[in-house]
Amino acid sequence: MAKKKKRWIVRPAIAVTQNVPKPFYAFSLPASKLREIAYVSERTKDNPEEGIERNLIQSRCKKIGKYIQSQKALFPNSIIIALEGTARFEPYEGNAHGTIHIPPKPSQALILDGQHRLYGFDYSQGKDMELLVVAFIDIPIGLKAHIFRMINGEQKPVNRSLVYDLLDLDTSSPKFEEERAHALVKELDRDEDSPFYHDVQMTGKKEEGFISQASLISYLKPCLRKNGLFQREKYSSFNRQFALLCDYFNALKDTFPSDWGNPQSILSKTVGINAFFRLLQDLVPFIEQDVKKPNYKEFRARLEIIRDLPLDVKRHKLYGIGGAIEFHKLLKSQLGL
Repeated sequence: MAKKKKRWIVRPAIAVTQNVPKPFYAFSLPASKLREIAYVSERTKDNPEEGIERNLIQSRCKKIGKYIQSQKALFPNSIIIALEGTARFEPYEGNAHGTIHIPPKPSQALILDGQHRLYGFDYSQGKDMELLVVAFIDIPIGLKAHIFRMINGEQKPVNRSLVYDLLDLDTSSPKFEEERAHALVKELDRDEDSPFYHDVQMTGKKEEGFISQASLISYLKPCLRKNGLFQREKYSSFNRQFALLCDYFNALKDTFPSDWGNPQSILSKTVGINAFFRLLQDLVPFIEQDVKKPNYKEFRARLEIIRDLPLDVKRHKLYGIGGAIEFHKLLKSQLGL
């Protein structure tokens, strides 16, 4: 019995003309179907598996594959490919809309951008998804190289702080609290205007600073949870959260200059930092009651009330979460909150 030939891939498409001799075409295609015709290296076109090994980072593909399995997996950006000359676009009469026709054969589509996204489906446990595709047809190797270089070599990475500032809080993500808290702590340690500048034990070594990264992350998480300080619209962006932390702890540092970083002071112990994080969530709404913006000046004015409070370790002898809660109660009492 003769083997049945596969039908051509035919999809509705739109032709777009920009600053290159030939147009490109936008359409959608299931990842599984694109995977059948795609390859990743011009030099290994006749042996695509070799090209995969040489050009793909498998660990990255696996990570993307795990993401694809999640319920909220989303790829709104396009996979950019260069199709062989056997593919064609048939326009509807009088406009740029039409259908694109692609032979159902391997090595028909050279991936110019998005290879890890596509090959991540190899690790998606069979989950498929419709992908946005932008395709060039029968373009010369020089143009392929130009497009690849433009996409992969000349675009500057976006500053991570800007990304965090643009994104709203996604409390549905189980990893959000830890990821945002880690990003804030990292910025607190490396920003020269931060009170924690180079004072955080980022790798757990005591010589790096007086407070550990893990401790700061654990104190920040309650601020990021439901009904926490950073869930409020005013403080939902990364930059506003970072600015508020700097204003508050700089005010604290300037109120107790001889205690900040001093191993003999409770202020430089986890118990003290934990308690002052708890106090931050009390002070912000207290300051806002006076229709004032919580900033360095306002924090400094409130903390000035307790500037003579003894903070030496021997006096307080407080340990763990229980000690932090007890010290927090003392601070609230002293401030009349």
